Amino acid sequence: ITADNKNKIQGSSNPALTVSYSGFVNGETSNVLTQQPVTATSVTSSSTPGNYPISVAGANAANYDITYISGVITVSPGSPTSITFTQGVLFENQPAASSAGTLSSTSGDPVATYSYTLVSGSGDTDNSLFDIAANKLSTTAPLNYEAKQVYSIRVRSTTAYGLSLEKQLNINLSDVNEMPTMSAVSDQNICYTTTMQSSPVSGITAGPESGQTVNLSVSS
Repeated sequence: ITADNKNKIQGSSNPALTVSYSGFVNGETSNVLTQQPVTATSVTSSSTPGNYPISVAGANAANYDITYISGVITVSPGSPTSITFTQGVLFENQPAASSAGTLSSTSGDPVATYSYTLVSGSGDTDNSLFDIAANKLSTTAPLNYEAKQVYSIRVRSTTAYGLSLEKQLNINLSDVNEMPTMSAVSDQNICYTTTMQSSPVSGITAGPESGQTVNLSVSS
């Protein structure tokens, strides 16, 4: 009687343990056993990746001598092995809930599903400025390029079995050419005159971006 080899992902429940038979004669099957074999393994849902034995014993039959061959259960890694952030173009001054990009993960489990949360730790400087829904990262407030160009968050990816990985991610903010500024021009009341009048203007800038210039024109 041979314990069948099995495979499982770290963190998941054990598969059903089964056995295979050889050596029956005259068309007989395992139905002739007066006591069925018992399989056992030390593997649990918390076992680390590796190969573990599956033992088999305890069978009995009136007309057979029984020998046993152990099997192997292979536990494959189930923890996330990477977190990837695919960023879209995020312009400054956009309202809260603007999309910043999407998150994805990999692990040894080809059918693993992941959930994402913002967590405290190294690189969590700007966690409060972002939010995660499913695998979508979005802003919680307008962001100012002139104040900061690169934002840092810390993300945890967790599998359905509770295995997780944390990573610091950077989000790049894109600049927008903002409007120039000028203070309001005060109203003036004058009587009819041919004398040239002047009206002071102030607060003129080309906007917050560096390297910009501003031109003035007057119209009636």
